[in-house]
Amino acid sequence: ESMYTDQENGTEVDNSEGKNIEILPISPYLRKDPFILNLFTSFLYNQKHELIRFHLLYQVIELLIEKVFQKELGGIINQFDTNISNFYDIREQLGKVANEKSRIDKLFNKYCVGHNSSLERLKRSCNELLTMVNPDYEKTSPTRALYKTRSIVFHSFRSLPIDHSEKLKIINTDFEDLIIKSITSFTDSDIA
Repeated sequence: ESMYTDQENGTEVDNSEGKNIEILPISPYLRKDPFILNLFTSFLYNQKHELIRFHLLYQVIELLIEKVFQKELGGIINQFDTNISNFYDIREQLGKVANEKSRIDKLFNKYCVGHNSSLERLKRSCNELLTMVNPDYEKTSPTRALYKTRSIVFHSFRSLPIDHSEKLKIINTDFEDLIIKSITSFTDSDIA
């Protein structure tokens, strides 16, 4: 089920279940980003291939964790400027902020908060695919499940079962929901 309306063909949104459509603005911190602006109107709109959809959606995570990195690095540099004797703690913080998994955690714990149900849905759908590849790949953390799925899709596609497409479609639906919530709620202000 797509979250788009095909206006050229006159397809309307099915509201038979009485659900409301909520329209939210893109976060002010992302409004001028050309990738975000084109993601739903151009890139994903007609894209049916699930691997490409996953890749496009993950690019939003890449963009957001880059912003997290810049913000966190600025804070570490300021901390270093005011307390040079704290070198080892600062070095440890630099290691954490450079780690992609840690930045994804920080993204959903500090910069895009309040999406626990969407994260849990994504974790479940990612784990369904991950356990098809290897039962030991199941993750308890939504961000770790997403990162492991990303690693398999990007680096070990050949290890995916032949019937992966339906699982990836479910992941993409859940992932898209999370991305929409993330781009509307993202903040890079000093919070938490």
